[in-house]
Amino acid sequence: MNATQFSEKEVLDFNRDGYILVKSLFDQEETGLLKKSAAEDRELDKHSVGRNDGEGGTVRLSLWNHPGDDIDGMVAGCHRVVDRGETLL
Repeated sequence: MNATQFSEKEVLDFNRDGYILVKSLFDQEETGLLKKSAAEDRELDKHSVGRNDGEGGTVRLSLWNHPGDDIDGMVAGCHRVVDRGETLL
């Protein structure tokens, strides 16, 4: 199976649930950069809403349709994300 193919179960899960989790899409170094950026990026705060996580904490959700030239825009447009999205859609 190549990097943009999903198993039959993953496709069924996506069609049923509307999402799937792809583990190890980014390596540890990339994940560390994303976490650091998320913690420090004030633009995320401007576009975010908090939701109760059901365990006493808050999950921050940020949505907007115009990714910039920052790390978030690069992730949204990278072939690992786009190719997989196209495969499912």
